[in-house]
Amino acid sequence: MENDKIHDYTDAYLESYLRALDKTHNPDLAIQTAMGVTMVLRMIDAQNEPKQPAQPQINPMAALFGAMMQQAAQNQQEEGSEIESDDDE
Repeated sequence: MENDKIHDYTDAYLESYLRALDKTHNPDLAIQTAMGVTMVLRMIDAQNEPKQPAQPQINPMAALFGAMMQQAAQNQQEEGSEIESDDDE
């Protein structure tokens, strides 16, 4: 997150907190209100940000299974070549 955005959200939080505290005289409610305002502003900004292309996700189970299958095929080839070389003797 850019420093400008952090500063903007901090300012929005403080303004919201002070306004809610002035209206309600309840610090807990002022905190909740300021957090709500800040979260809504962040969600709106996130929706307006340009979308980045989705990067492909790596499935760890698929990668593990693929590695196991590759190793099994390699072992099978090695066993096959050992059996053929035993016949030659």
